[in-house]
Amino acid sequence: MLGLFRSKKNSSVLNNTQRIKGALVGFIVGDALGVPVEFKSREELTNKKVTKMLEYGTHSQPIGTWSDDSSMMLATIDSMVRNNMINYSDIMDCFLEWYSNGKYTPDGVVFDVGNATSLALRKYKDDKNNYLCGSNDINSNGNGSLMRILPISIYLHCTDEPVFDVIKNISQMTHAHIYSVFSCLIYTVFIDEYLKELDIRKAYGNMQLNIKNVLENDNDSILGDVDDLKSVFNRIVYEDISKLSEDKIKSSGYVVDTLEACLWCVLNSKSYKDAVLLAVNLGNDTDTIGALTGALAGLIYGYGCIPEKWINKLKKREYIESLIKKYILFINNVSVKKEKATAESWNCKDFKKSRKFECNISLTKDEFKELKYGHIPKEMEDHWFMYCDDKSINYYRSWNGIQVFKGYYKETDSSVIIFELEINDNPKEYKGSNDNESYQVFYDLVVSECNKIK
Repeated sequence: MLGLFRSKKNSSVLNNTQRIKGALVGFIVGDALGVPVEFKSREELTNKKVTKMLEYGTHSQPIGTWSDDSSMMLATIDSMVRNNMINYSDIMDCFLEWYSNGKYTPDGVVFDVGNATSLALRKYKDDKNNYLCGSNDINSNGNGSLMRILPISIYLHCTDEPVFDVIKNISQMTHAHIYSVFSCLIYTVFIDEYLKELDIRKAYGNMQLNIKNVLENDNDSILGDVDDLKSVFNRIVYEDISKLSEDKIKSSGYVVDTLEACLWCVLNSKSYKDAVLLAVNLGNDTDTIGALTGALAGLIYGYGCIPEKWINKLKKREYIESLIKKYILFINNVSVKKEKATAESWNCKDFKKSRKFECNISLTKDEFKELKYGHIPKEMEDHWFMYCDDKSINYYRSWNGIQVFKGYYKETDSSVIIFELEINDNPKEYKGSNDNESYQVFYDLVVSECNKIK
């Protein structure tokens, strides 16, 4: 469960720098669009839709002002780039600097703080030995941890850190209930799948499969009442949230409503502008839903697709861009530089004479994700080169490029089955004494590669 995702499939005209910058700036722009109309009803906004960045309104703030959402997100980034890692206590210290002294705000003024966040930060101020200060009460499920998860989500896509453990810690700083933790997990998995697939519908479908796998395989009861989670997140995970009509989408500050709303908006729009305006015009918690939708839309369409006139109106724009630049440099430095193996990655010589026999090796989806990365030798002790294609797993001797094994697989809803093994039948190239011995060698190679996710 902790190794939710690892492989990095990515090919696009846009590079990840443009997408990450788009997500972070897109978040703040969406926040600033929503601030002036926060708490306005959907009916009010239906009669007077938001079509541009406004000023004053609900919080009497100048145009381009962003809220606690962006402040806490920027505080998280500042801690990450200064420590070159996730330092939970330091992140909480940064939150406290924001809450107590107005750091990370547009004008040194904190004008909007959630109750659960405020309570957690006061608790941390009294005892800094424990950074996990969030309430586990079911009524403490505002969107205060989801609204700041973005830089952590991007970081987890680029590293091998244990996904669920990190998200749980980050959320529990202010929001410890499993609904909040799981909402952050779903948002993070969607981001990861989009960066791998670069296709919104595939990312959504893959996220659903990932989360179903987590829910169906909670053997250690980490999640608590799994049936309850299935019910609470049913419309996102087991149904298709995008097919619901707008009147079925709530836009309150309840974390599940917020998650549903931002996914619904990006799945039902074709541009950054359309997505964030759709989000803000849902009404009520407009700054957070606008920000979280803006992040996903910025990731999908890139920084260049955010209207420049909106970016130019952001308060402290230079500060924002400077901090984001540092964050992108940090991400580039910590990223796992893995190269996915293909047939072209090595001097491969497919076997000309072979024999096949049936086998039955079952892998989890997580194990297969690691396996599909392949194995490119880095030193003399690496005896094998391996790559996967759409139907087979191929092993070659690294020093001469001769193929030894080809395992044929099929995917099911919950696992991957290697059902047939083809082996080199030329004794001059491979001297496996019998099928059982060859099967064992192949099996050990597969298990060794899969164990890298442990």
